[in-house]
Amino acid sequence: MLHSAVAVSSRRHRRRLARSESILTAAMRLVGENGIEGFTLQQIADELDYAIGSLYRYFPSKGALLAELQRRVVTVAGDRAGRLRRWCLERRNSKAPAGPPDTLPAGTLEMKPPAEPGDGGSAVSLAKQQASDLQLVGSAEALMPVIAPVMLYERLAYDAPAQFGLLSMSLGDPRRLIDDAGVLGVAQAARPFFEAMSRDLQQAAADGALRIDRLEPGSLSDSVMLWAALHGVVQLKKLEGLGPGRENTAATAARLISTLLAGWGADARAVDLARRIIEGEAGALLVIKAADFEEVPVAPLQAPPAAASSEAAGPGSVSAKPAAASAKQSQESKP
Repeated sequence: MLHSAVAVSSRRHRRRLARSESILTAAMRLVGENGIEGFTLQQIADELDYAIGSLYRYFPSKGALLAELQRRVVTVAGDRAGRLRRWCLERRNSKAPAGPPDTLPAGTLEMKPPAEPGDGGSAVSLAKQQASDLQLVGSAEALMPVIAPVMLYERLAYDAPAQFGLLSMSLGDPRRLIDDAGVLGVAQAARPFFEAMSRDLQQAAADGALRIDRLEPGSLSDSVMLWAALHGVVQLKKLEGLGPGRENTAATAARLISTLLAGWGADARAVDLARRIIEGEAGALLVIKAADFEEVPVAPLQAPPAAASSEAAGPGSVSAKPAAASAKQSQESKP
């Protein structure tokens, strides 16, 4: 009897997760098609052929649903950033050498021609140049785990603008769109990204590519500052062609990161070289399309609501719906 009860409970739990997943997938698709302000819970219910009251059994408000969508974006982007970091580390730790400087992207290094026989001074100069170039390569490789996730985030606004907008929404909108529990869930999903970035900055300093005395050991402040500055610049994408100087946002973001890393002691040439290597060898990993955020198994954090609630008429509202009306709708049609 106990085993049967557990099995039934497990099936119900799986069904609940599956339905929550279908709601999130539909919502993410609608966000991608219509933007954040262009989707409502009613649209999701219509697409899934659910009564709108049924949605509130899984997400008590539009704000709760938005929080889960944000968490999905953070999770997918964080997973891809992790793949990029692993690629950088595996590349550096590979037994196969990265190659002599003259095999790196064209224009990266200025190689001197071989010295003429008997030209001892030129031979010494060439050896020093080669040692300097190899040191530059080493610094670039030490910086790559920091720069690769940054490049990924730079591109997100271009490759998946609606999903990037989900992350910008709560920061840029003065309205309280998501409650504290939802914000906490998103923050928990983002924390591993910032922790990894902090470790990568410290490791780059240990490898001599940054100055350890300019970082904050044991703190996430450096990684948060790096992301916050980048996020602010990338949001200017919507002003491309209209703002001062009509500057390209991607170029501005790249200059920003180079300037911040220079402030932490990085060689600007190493930063540029790291970017060239990543773009040339791992360009495909830098691209996240809107479809990559669909069908992602991210179990919702929200517990089943004790009483049904709803969105208000306007997009982004998280006000409650009368319980009696919601209950009536729930009884009309259940998925």
